Amino acid sequence: MEDFAQVAGVNALGVINLIIAASKNATTHKRNCEQLAEHVRMIGNLLEKLKSTDLMKLSATAEPLEGLDAALGNALELVNSCREKSYFYMLAMGWSVVYQFQRVQTEIDRYLNLVPLISIVHDFRMQDVHESLEAVEGDYHCEYTLDKEDIEAHRAVLKPDRSKKDANVLEKSLSRRYPDLRFHEALEEEKEKLHLELHLSQANNDPKQCRIIEHLIDVTQNVVNVPDEKFLALSAQPYIRTGLVSAAKVGQVQMVNVSQAEHQEKSKWQTDLFDCCSEPCLSREHALNDLLTYSLFCGCCCYTCCVRRSLRQLFNIEAFYVYRSYLGFICHNKMVSAPEQHVHFWGMRLSREEDDSTSIPVYEALNSSTDVEIFLLRKKEKLAFAIGEREEGCDVFSGSWVWDNKSRPLYTENCPYIQPQLTCQQHGRPDNDYLYWTWQPHSCSIPSFNATLMLESLRGKRMLFVGDSLNRGQFVSMVCLLQQHIPDNAKSMETFGSLTVFTAKDYNARIEYYWAPFLLESNADDAVIHRITDRVVRKGSINKHGKKWRGADIIVFNTYLWWMTGMPFKILQKGSFKDEVKDIVEVSTEDAYRMTMKSMVRWLKKNMDSNKSRVFFTSMSPSHYKSMDWGGEAEKNCYNETKMIEDASYWGSDCSKNVMQVIREVFSKSEVPITFLNITQLSSYRKDAHTSIYKKQWSPLTPEQLANPVSYADCTHWCLPGLQDTWNELLFTKLFYP
Repeated sequence: MEDFAQVAGVNALGVINLIIAASKNATTHKRNCEQLAEHVRMIGNLLEKLKSTDLMKLSATAEPLEGLDAALGNALELVNSCREKSYFYMLAMGWSVVYQFQRVQTEIDRYLNLVPLISIVHDFRMQDVHESLEAVEGDYHCEYTLDKEDIEAHRAVLKPDRSKKDANVLEKSLSRRYPDLRFHEALEEEKEKLHLELHLSQANNDPKQCRIIEHLIDVTQNVVNVPDEKFLALSAQPYIRTGLVSAAKVGQVQMVNVSQAEHQEKSKWQTDLFDCCSEPCLSREHALNDLLTYSLFCGCCCYTCCVRRSLRQLFNIEAFYVYRSYLGFICHNKMVSAPEQHVHFWGMRLSREEDDSTSIPVYEALNSSTDVEIFLLRKKEKLAFAIGEREEGCDVFSGSWVWDNKSRPLYTENCPYIQPQLTCQQHGRPDNDYLYWTWQPHSCSIPSFNATLMLESLRGKRMLFVGDSLNRGQFVSMVCLLQQHIPDNAKSMETFGSLTVFTAKDYNARIEYYWAPFLLESNADDAVIHRITDRVVRKGSINKHGKKWRGADIIVFNTYLWWMTGMPFKILQKGSFKDEVKDIVEVSTEDAYRMTMKSMVRWLKKNMDSNKSRVFFTSMSPSHYKSMDWGGEAEKNCYNETKMIEDASYWGSDCSKNVMQVIREVFSKSEVPITFLNITQLSSYRKDAHTSIYKKQWSPLTPEQLANPVSYADCTHWCLPGLQDTWNELLFTKLFYP
């Protein structure tokens, strides 16, 4: 491997050896570490066979090889984390760490692909290099995941209240990770590592990490002794009585319910900075405000000590809420002088409440701009299903299409659930370049679609696509991405009128599609017979369909195409479609669309719990019927278009910016978070990806149509596999890394 060290930089050989060695001693994500180490080993073998120092002298390869060095360093750091960091910590990070493995390998492979290896290798070396190159390329599609045992432990360690079964899972898992230690020694090892992580997170001013780590420290204290039932002696009483804490020992404070003194609960507390816990009777608000006052005036360490953690558990105060508030208070220069004013400022209701509409904790005081900012921050943090965050400043919808004939397509037309209206290759499309493009954001990258993560997250849950046939295409794409990882006897697809249901039986998961092209009730609601030109929707009728959507954990809406009639839109004001005399008015398309979006937002407010569910809205899907839009000939469309549009500023005439403005206006006022999948611009470039004439036709074509394919080309729908797989990759990104 000496020549490899010369080729890829002086540290590369050592880094690869360290990665391989560290992977053998990893305590978490062991299989992922070994898989990454094997991939790196193959890359080392490939570069070793070049046996040339000339690569580093060439400007075309020197920079990518330096980048490869840096990428290998990131891989080593990740594998070392799995070897050195707390098992509970890495377990809690779960799928986020899995994504890191995927991203590290993608980074390594990206730099490797930038090196024009084969083109500059002498002919007599081609055979040896070709074999190693094939080995590396064959490993591109390896999937990182969590083992079944780690998935169970991951769930158990994140639960706020663990059962005895959860404790057993954690004990068993922990003992396997520390085979040479007794169980209590393993726990002490974990505590030590977690406290180190906590100090690092505090130094980095990372409240989210601190919150997780404090929870894990609590797990190490309680994992062995989980009661059958929790006894909350103070859950219904407004006062507490604290016992005297001795500074000589990390004392036990006896907390006594004033009205039920016979019930006592002991918990281990450390003394505060002044060893001043005496025996006052404090209301919950006063207890918290006293704690705040100590911190504001004295800068003491109440935030990190067990006193604060125990108080938080006792009063059901969300972790780090006080700390965030304190930081915001100081940073905005809003310090007040008297302790009494602190009581007023921090006088919040300490128990969580939900009103009928928002599912967001309500506090008694939101008295300043700082409070409002914190309130919105907390709202943003409560997105369900999220396991990590995107890079700061990352707009995944701003980017370009990159040729990728290694990882694309993500599945084949053999997926049994694709309708024949979307299988372009089976219907004679002569070219296939449209299959091999991947979306690359300008300032960041998006994670690879992980079917295992998606299925595990949907275990016991229901994902629902609602809208028109374009949303059905996205639904089918999602099913095809998932079904290839499910045995044939463990999956099914059934249709019940407007509802189509794909079931992953082993996961008790359902992915569904519901036909509702306007979301509101309309005269085009029949899932089969709906080709109506005189379209009418009934005002305020979303519950007609909405009753079928209730209980969904993830909903993906779309509606646009059916509104674009080019004429004023008809609204049924009162009554039903069965009435002989109908009260119908005509309004602009934008006003009709606004009415529908407001109805949807009201329905979400009433029916969706944003703490447990997620809502997505897919923006308008562009069509390509006017080739003059992109500089083509008049009277032409997407037929025979095999290249995409390269003008980055292109915006087709079929995409209404007024409708986009309506969406922005209405969604900005929604109390339920709606994640906007802005696929319009990136899809506008893809005039090459439509089904065109290569599909099953609804009816036999006339001789006139056959003589003029442009006349019946479908420039609305998209081939599968194809563009809509990218939509689901972006949905995956927004779901797990918002």
